[in-house]
Amino acid sequence: KSFLNKQQAKIEAEKRAIYEGYLHYMMCELSEENILIIYPWVFLDEAGYPKDKDKCPPYRELIYGLLPDRFDVLEQSRIQLNEDMVRRMFVESDVDVNDDLIE
Repeated sequence: KSFLNKQQAKIEAEKRAIYEGYLHYMMCELSEENILIIYPWVFLDEAGYPKDKDKCPPYRELIYGLLPDRFDVLEQSRIQLNEDMVRRMFVESDVDVNDDLIE
């Protein structure tokens, strides 16, 4: 019985070591990965039309000032979002989607 306990303890220790190694790896990897999503409706003028983002002071400050000082931008993507994609993003972010938010 003692032999079985030692084998079980060894198996558990190996599993724990693998798990902790993977956890450490993921923490190191994810600490280097960030994503910033800028929703297009943030940059609308008073009439609801899209602004030229490069002429929008908050956008310029963020993209050309704050972010490059703190992060290395490795990739930029522009994705045309549809309603279904936006709905899924809100669900994944725990945002309560209601009519006021959609308008």
